[in-house]
Amino acid sequence: MRPPKFYIPGVSADRQEAIYGAFAATGGGSVPPNEERIYSITFQLGGVDWTATVGSQLRGVRARERKFSRRHWMDAPVFSDTEIAAIIPGHPCLIFHWGERSPWPNPFFAKDVKSVTKFSA
Repeated sequence: MRPPKFYIPGVSADRQEAIYGAFAATGGGSVPPNEERIYSITFQLGGVDWTATVGSQLRGVRARERKFSRRHWMDAPVFSDTEIAAIIPGHPCLIFHWGERSPWPNPFFAKDVKSVTKFSA
């Protein structure tokens, strides 16, 4: 599935660039060109492999051990009501979200990034 063109969920088309610029400035950086803007990333934090996708809720998977006669590992899903608004590229990436009652700080850093999917041109 091809990623969509750049957007910020819940923001009118005429305000997209201004809001994205404000997000980038918060992180102390400049606005990246369209071909460098991030749609989705996977990263590890607190033993959970998280996926942050613009316009979707933050979700993750935690590997858990189940004991039978031998050791088995199973994946346990982890969910958050946090809707991702924008991901600013960098080292680390800076993630903004919508949601007043989110347990995540706004913005927060994704340091151990495993994969990156950019918006389509």
